[in-house]
Amino acid sequence: MPSRSPVARDHTTCPACGALTVAGQARCRACGFTGGDTLGHFGTSAPALLLPVMDAAGFWNERQSRVIHREVGKLSRRYPQFRWCFCAVNAPADTRLSLLGFWLQNVSPLAADESPEDRQWTVIVVINAQSGIVAAVPGYQAEQWLDDIALDEALGRMPAPLAAGRRSHAVACFLRSVRSTLDQRWKNHPNERRMP
Repeated sequence: MPSRSPVARDHTTCPACGALTVAGQARCRACGFTGGDTLGHFGTSAPALLLPVMDAAGFWNERQSRVIHREVGKLSRRYPQFRWCFCAVNAPADTRLSLLGFWLQNVSPLAADESPEDRQWTVIVVINAQSGIVAAVPGYQAEQWLDDIALDEALGRMPAPLAAGRRSHAVACFLRSVRSTLDQRWKNHPNERRMP
């Protein structure tokens, strides 16, 4: 199970503009974004993360929620260090979901059974129930294995089933794509196979 990056990385992705930034740098050189900017958009108090389904929009019914729990369970048995939060919100169409996910990652209080390292392995997938737009925001450790390319590919599997009303299937498609990526990167980087 991966605990370190499959490749040495000294950068991360800005949640505001998508530019690569130096890891640990407080301000994005491309757009000037800082993490504190999200507080002005979303406030200083965030809800606790409910894993794996956080449904503020009433987006999934009980059966669909059970399917999501089952699909997350399958992936978690293979890659237990990753944590998943599928968060459905009703938000204005111009809401930057990547910023909302970043805010949740950094402002949501830790659960009683969650460590700061657990949060670094959390991937938050935000779905705007109004528009069908989706975004994924990985914690720092998760990002080392699931970069923008991998997450964009997985997110690209969601719009068709979402448009067809197959909401839990959209999540399953995302998770299957993620598993394929992790399996390939795991296979290609045998020296990184340490549990956290």
